[in-house]
Amino acid sequence: MKKLNSRLILEIVIVLFWSSEYAHVPYFTPYLRSLGAGAALIGMIVAAYGFTQMLLRIPVGITTDITGAYRFVIISGLFFTTVSSLGLYLTKNIFLIFICRVLAGAASSTWIASTVVYMTYFPSADSVRASARLNALNNGGKLLAFAAGGAAAASAGYRAALFVSFATGLLGLVLSLSIDKVELRRERLSVRRVAAAMTSRGVLVPSLLMAAQQMILHATVFSFTSDIARQAGASSVMLSVLSAVFTAVQILSASLISSPFFRRLPRNRALAAGYGLLSAYVLILGYSGTVSVLLLGQAAAAVGSAVLASVLLSECLRGVPDGEKSTVVGTFQAVYGLGMTAGPVLMGSLMEHSGIRFGCTAFSAVGIALTAAVLLLWRRDAG
Repeated sequence: MKKLNSRLILEIVIVLFWSSEYAHVPYFTPYLRSLGAGAALIGMIVAAYGFTQMLLRIPVGITTDITGAYRFVIISGLFFTTVSSLGLYLTKNIFLIFICRVLAGAASSTWIASTVVYMTYFPSADSVRASARLNALNNGGKLLAFAAGGAAAASAGYRAALFVSFATGLLGLVLSLSIDKVELRRERLSVRRVAAAMTSRGVLVPSLLMAAQQMILHATVFSFTSDIARQAGASSVMLSVLSAVFTAVQILSASLISSPFFRRLPRNRALAAGYGLLSAYVLILGYSGTVSVLLLGQAAAAVGSAVLASVLLSECLRGVPDGEKSTVVGTFQAVYGLGMTAGPVLMGSLMEHSGIRFGCTAFSAVGIALTAAVLLLWRRDAG
């Protein structure tokens, strides 16, 4: 019973954490536009979130494995997201906004601890199911964010969504103080073991594939989709609806990913389906021109990204001892931080110099190439 209660508290904290990180996201790009920022500058500001994670996640993972300070790291994440959101609400200075996005990236870097702790509540044979549930909690927080942030933005403007980010972060911070101290079986780490965990093919291949998924998502769903939808005539409420559809479908996808049918599906086919759906979405984004079609695209992207996230995290942690999981997850998340950083920068540059359609076509081509690659090259013993 105590274990169940501990898991429930962590689940609520996870929801509130991601609500704080994302309540303002559907409006962030239009908000920066209103402050006079161009597409390239917006891309750099958005990319600061991923760049910070790329730098911090491996050191945070190694430190957490060595110290076992999972509870402290989780609480730190809530503190950083709360401070970041408050700063965004209080300032309109572009440099300070950039610093706040760096703090938000630092907050997200602590996701390692929540991931590792949550996975321990499930047997190793249920790793894909645990990953799917974790992804659902992540997206549950985002759905709460988009609902509350959307209501606030519709009634009081874009900046009101920033206050929602602050409020949910503060609530999560208070609740995180009641998380029990976490004890995991750990062995003494050596430089050789850390290096082996970070450089093994079983870790790097899923990490690089996840980086590609994040590159596409952060070039579109989490940055320029709202800008494109705004140009297509979407209202503030519709921007929130677009994000909510993406998140709700991701949550619903957890049932599919946990099903016996999905467990029997070869991993290379599941990954190919995920990249194929993302590729179709990016083409829709570039060529549809209507908000109703964008809604369908959001749903396709949600299913594809949920499949990729669950399968790739499970593959990354396959056979990894408890005492090395934070290091491995840190590597996984740091590597996919490359995609989070590169995606908005590249898309912003392509849009500014060659237009929306060219940018979307280029990113869709990447997804199509990955679809073919995983079908042909993914190792057959992965299932």
